[in-house]
Amino acid sequence: GFRADILASASLAQRLRATAGLDPNVVRTEGKVAAALGWMEHVGLGFDPSAVRAAVGDLRRKLAGIESAAAAAMPDGARVNLGSPQQVAEAMYDTLKLPPPSSNAQQGAKTAQLTTKDDALRSLRDRRLHPLPGLVLEYRAVSRAIAMCNSYASLARGKRLRCDWNNTR
Repeated sequence: GFRADILASASLAQRLRATAGLDPNVVRTEGKVAAALGWMEHVGLGFDPSAVRAAVGDLRRKLAGIESAAAAAMPDGARVNLGSPQQVAEAMYDTLKLPPPSSNAQQGAKTAQLTTKDDALRSLRDRRLHPLPGLVLEYRAVSRAIAMCNSYASLARGKRLRCDWNNTR
């Protein structure tokens, strides 16, 4: 709790002062940082769950738009599960015949072995051969944002989000 944080901050300040050759400015600064972090742990950060829910809704609509754009970019409007590396690999390398990354270009590489890692997708996107690699990267970024928002929302207590900074432990 808060009392333990204050005691840990005081203990850290004493240890810093006792360290031979340590610049007094470092001791002052670290002591202030430890106290500020302890206070932030106790009080928490303002958090608006309704704003996060609204943001997640907006992000989900963005995902749907990315999925529609991907289908529109595919021959015959074929749908690709952008969250499935296997389906993305099949779409990019089999259907669209995009060149595989040089490390996977060996003769006879199976689609399952062809990478859909972000660095390979960025390389293909930057070459502007097809919009799909860029859409997959955008889909992944938006999906990560949704997961992060949901994670924060699950940790919030009321309108406060409390963190454990592990600065003095």
